[in-house]
Amino acid sequence: MQSLTLPTVVYDSHIELYLGSRRIDVRYYPGHTGGDSVVSITGGLHQGDAHVVFCGDLLWKEHIPNLIDATTKAWVESLDAMQKDYGPSTWVPGHGGVANAQDVLTFRKYLADLRTGVRREQAAGKSGDALVQALLPELKSNYGKWGFFSDYAAADIEQTAQEMLGTKRLPPNPER
Repeated sequence: MQSLTLPTVVYDSHIELYLGSRRIDVRYYPGHTGGDSVVSITGGLHQGDAHVVFCGDLLWKEHIPNLIDATTKAWVESLDAMQKDYGPSTWVPGHGGVANAQDVLTFRKYLADLRTGVRREQAAGKSGDALVQALLPELKSNYGKWGFFSDYAAADIEQTAQEMLGTKRLPPNPER
């Protein structure tokens, strides 16, 4: 019977690894959970380098994300940083097909629209089911064809409202 081996390499925010002359960058970005890493293949000595970014659950192409452990504010900031860091690359999301830089902006818009809508409805005195029912039609109009809409959209509204009120329970996230 084999046992698990402890890692011999760890990192806090960023690490560069090499496979021969191919550079692999691994970088931490907050947002979806407390421990999201993005792997990019953007450097090396190869002509016509790959410029591929593996985003895991920090990018969902045309899919509504699960926000149970997420902080949408940090996630939007991370998507902005990722756009700056990787720009015109091939993006491989955790959900949905292969993406491009425009798809990253489209997903960021969902999170920003969600935050804006929740803020607006909270300012109008809505909470709980009334807030969900007020915002859901707007989100459905813009994102209703995305995968998982019926599974996550209402919960995303509730969880974003909790986040913005400071009542959302999140897993511990070590300071970076």
